[in-house]
Amino acid sequence: MLDMNKKGYTFPDIIIVAVLVGLVTLFVFNRASYAFSDVSEIERVAAETLITKGATEYGKSIIETLKNEQNIYLTGKDLKDAGYLVDDENKMSNMKVEITYSVNNNEVTAKLVK
Repeated sequence: MLDMNKKGYTFPDIIIVAVLVGLVTLFVFNRASYAFSDVSEIERVAAETLITKGATEYGKSIIETLKNEQNIYLTGKDLKDAGYLVDDENKMSNMKVEITYSVNNNEVTAKLVK
């Protein structure tokens, strides 16, 4: 029969609780770490997205020139001056982008040039 007068926890009970608390803590810290991810990386990706979208729109506005030249190269400053990019802090002014016109697809695309 079980001894009902036993008081306290056994060593295995304490180990099981400690492991469970550790696993929960690990899970919580792992999830919380995404809240403190590198902001500069997020800003870089956002800047690349903005400049390529602005360049694509600019390319569509000069599609006749692109049909003749196939591709042109611009900087963020060029796009800002043309009104296709808002860059108040001049973080994107030195980024270079290639705007290409595809005859086969009749499509304008833009990509960053490293």
